[in-house]
Amino acid sequence: MIRNIIDSDLPESDKTDRRLMKESLSVILAGVETIANVLMALTYHVLAQPAIFDRLQREIGDAEGNVGRRLTLQELKDLPYLVSISSSEPDPPGRALLT
Repeated sequence: MIRNIIDSDLPESDKTDRRLMKESLSVILAGVETIANVLMALTYHVLAQPAIFDRLQREIGDAEGNVGRRLTLQELKDLPYLVSISSSEPDPPGRALLT
């Protein structure tokens, strides 16, 4: 993005460090806000549906019990129910949670 601005036909007065910083910050903040909104919606729907919360809690608890410690990110990614409700695939089994 920065390279595109620098290489663009914009006047040099529009290619300042301040402008590049503002553009970069906008992109970073947009990504953070999107992730925050997804996590907020997912958390709400999991907590609002006790059966889903209980199943998720069981799956994580069982996996932690098997290894005797908190799970790593990779181990969390291997939990099928957690992945199904948090997946960004076009039609994951838990998609109804987010609609």
